[in-house]
Amino acid sequence: MDATPMTDAEIIDSLFFQITDWAADLVHRGLISEAEANAVELTALATIRQDMSLLEPGAAAVLEAERLTRFAAGPETR
Repeated sequence: MDATPMTDAEIIDSLFFQITDWAADLVHRGLISEAEANAVELTALATIRQDMSLLEPGAAAVLEAERLTRFAAGPETR
């Protein structure tokens, strides 16, 4: 059975969450501050937004909603 290749949006989404999960893990282990983790996430979002054509329709809104939800819920969800 052949695997279906990931779309650009799926790759970007996956990388975004890997980066933000990595930053949250570093906060949890006390290696960086929450402010630094927030900066990592904002930088990732800014990078994605530089070329929104890479995203499928609606993907940017989903990314932003996820970001707002995670940070509104507090550090225990990261």
